[in-house]
Amino acid sequence: ELEALRSNIAGSLPHEFLTPLSVILAASEILARHTDRLEPGEVPEIAERIHSSAERLHRLIKNFLLYTRLELAASDPDKAEALRGYGVSEARAVITEVAFHVAQQADRVTDLRLELGDATPWIGQVHLKKIVEELLDNAFKYSRPGTPVTVHCHAGNARIFTLSVTDRGRGMTAEQIARVGAYVQFDREEHEQQGQGLGLAIVNRLTELHGGELTNESSRGLPTTVNVTLPAHTA
Repeated sequence: ELEALRSNIAGSLPHEFLTPLSVILAASEILARHTDRLEPGEVPEIAERIHSSAERLHRLIKNFLLYTRLELAASDPDKAEALRGYGVSEARAVITEVAFHVAQQADRVTDLRLELGDATPWIGQVHLKKIVEELLDNAFKYSRPGTPVTVHCHAGNARIFTLSVTDRGRGMTAEQIARVGAYVQFDREEHEQQGQGLGLAIVNRLTELHGGELTNESSRGLPTTVNVTLPAHTA
């Protein structure tokens, strides 16, 4: 497992850091050295490329640091307690806010479907937002524009909160589902994609940290549904 992790990090991490950094360096060099040759309308366009690449790099680094903290907490009860914190979240408001933000970034607002019941899970807003963000980012990334991405949440009678995200992307095989983890990407040669493969790994660790479970229902060519179950807060 350690050897596989080393291989995955060596294969994905440098590429994911260097790609946005290369854009930042090239675009900023144009602004620094060739400003006199640029048309007025080109400057905001170049600045936006720098900004979007910097945001991508910032998120990559934050995810790397968060996953490291979660991995350390998995084997240290004191670290887990400190990272977990305490709190409950009004799921409808949190999910709606994050879902529209991620959909806007992906230019997929018209594809977003929300089916949100009144539910309050035992998890702080920061961690719930992160779970929703990563699940939706994956759903939009691995499905085509024009296909729906559905977010559903409810609290059952067994005091269990369930969050489900469904997309109609290319799906995953049973073997790939079993291998989901940090720095693992599938079919990269066939389907170019961004990211470190940390999304589901972070969601899984955050879910476990709060006493929940993550499951993935998917087959090649069929819709993919990722379910997160957490303890629900009941009044």
